[in-house]
Amino acid sequence: MVPALWPGDLVTVKSCDPAQLGRDSIVVFRQNQRLIVHRLMHREGDRIVTRGDARPRLDEPVAAAEIVGCVESVTRNGRTIDPRLALWQKAIAWALRRSEWCTWFFLRLSAKIRRFAIAGAA
Repeated sequence: MVPALWPGDLVTVKSCDPAQLGRDSIVVFRQNQRLIVHRLMHREGDRIVTRGDARPRLDEPVAAAEIVGCVESVTRNGRTIDPRLALWQKAIAWALRRSEWCTWFFLRLSAKIRRFAIAGAA
């Protein structure tokens, strides 16, 4: 879910009625014994279709019974952040969806920046 959610982010999930979820809601669902956190893209009947922000393809449709809940808040480095994508994040997500190299580079660069920020704070 980079750039909206990063490895190490803490998400608060609340149960929700899948019928009440709107486009761009971030949902948590079960798939193959795993929990997945992705953004709702659209509906196909009584199922929802999701995609990770940096993923090039849509996920398989998810049944309402597989929905665990929706992301209520995100905590990063002790601060609560807004999980909605800003315009610059949408541009980054667009580039990440189209290039594995961009994804690799972006994640490496951000990890170095985070390490530098943590070292500077110590």
